[in-house]
Amino acid sequence: MDEERFPTMEDTINIVHRRGFRVALTIQPFIGTESTNFVDAVRQHLLVGSRGAGDFVPALTRYKSLLSAGALDITNPESVPWLQEKLKELVRRYSMDGFFLDLGVAYDLPQYYEFKHGLTNPDHYKAKFTEAVQSVVTVLGVSSAIKRPRPPTFVTLPAVPSTWRGLQSIIPNILTYGVIGYPFVMPGAIGGDYVDTTFTEPVSVKSSPN
Repeated sequence: MDEERFPTMEDTINIVHRRGFRVALTIQPFIGTESTNFVDAVRQHLLVGSRGAGDFVPALTRYKSLLSAGALDITNPESVPWLQEKLKELVRRYSMDGFFLDLGVAYDLPQYYEFKHGLTNPDHYKAKFTEAVQSVVTVLGVSSAIKRPRPPTFVTLPAVPSTWRGLQSIIPNILTYGVIGYPFVMPGAIGGDYVDTTFTEPVSVKSSPN
C-alpha cells in the first residue's frame, strides 16, 4: 500500500467507502508460521496436530504463497470463539463489509494430521469453517463448498483457462451448479489467475502451393 497516499488501513477503507464501493477481506484457515497468530494458536493448541506425536505438535503444510503454515482445527471447541473474535475485531476496527473464504481442498491439509474430533470426510472441514464464520460476520463468497452455504453467499466456480473454450464452459457450469442446489454462483475472472499452456485453441495452418 502506498503509505504517502494511504497512511493507514482505516484511511484507505474510508476512501473506498466514500467512492461507493464495498470492502471485503479474503481469509483462509491456514496460518503462516511467521504470523503472530500462529504463536498464539500453538500456545492454545488450536491448530491441527501431528498424528501420533503424543504431546501436541502442530502439523504443518503449504498453501499458495505460504511455504509453512498450520491449519486451524475447526473441530476444537476453543478454536471457533478464537476465530470469531478475531473476525469481529476486524469488522469493528476497519468497518469491513464482508469476507471471502479461500478454503482450499482436503489435499491442502497436512499429510499426517489429527483433528481434536474426527470428521466423516476431510472435506467437511470447509463446511464447518464456513458455518463458524457465517454465524458472526457476513460472508460474500467461498472458494468451494460441499454443501450449500447460507444465502446469499456465492460459491466460486473452478478457474478456467482464458480461451474461447474456457469462456464457453461458464454457462453450462452455472446451470449445472443450479440444478444440484447452488443458486448463487460466482464465475470469477476468466483466466485471471490461471494459465494453462496445455489447454489452447487449435491453430489453422494453410500450406503453400509452392
